[in-house]
Amino acid sequence: MTFPNMQASDLESRVRTYLNDENSLFFSEAEIYNWLTIAAKDIAEKTTCVRRILSYQTTIGVREVPFNAYKVFHVEYLNSTRNLMLTKIDPLRIGHYNIDGTTPQYWYELGSSIGIEPIPDDTYNLRLYVADIPKLITT
Repeated sequence: MTFPNMQASDLESRVRTYLNDENSLFFSEAEIYNWLTIAAKDIAEKTTCVRRILSYQTTIGVREVPFNAYKVFHVEYLNSTRNLMLTKIDPLRIGHYNIDGTTPQYWYELGSSIGIEPIPDDTYNLRLYVADIPKLITT
C-alpha cells in the first residue's frame, strides 16, 4: 500500500515495527495516533502542502477578517458581475494606495486575520486560497 492511501492503522503498524513494539507493550494506540497527528500538522505547516479554498465575509466598518488556516496566498472578492483577485499589500502602507470606489481592492495578512483596504462599507463575499490545517481521520 502506498503512503497517500494508508489508513491510520497501517501507519500505527509501521510505527510499532520501527519502535520494536509489535505486541503493544510500551505505547498505546492513542499515543501513536497523537504522534502521527502532531507530525502531520508539523509537515503541513512547514511545507504548506494542504491547500484549500475557504469562503468568508467582511463586516461593515471592520477591516480585519479572522481566518483559521496556516497562511493565506490569495484573496478573491466575489461580486455579482465579475470576481476580482485582490492585490496583496504591506500593512505599513495602508492609506498610501490609490483607492477606486468602496469595494475591496487590497489585502494583507496579519497574524490569524487578513485586513481589507478600503475598510468595508458593506458585507462582501471573499474567497481565501490558503494553506490549511490537515483534516485527520484516526479511525
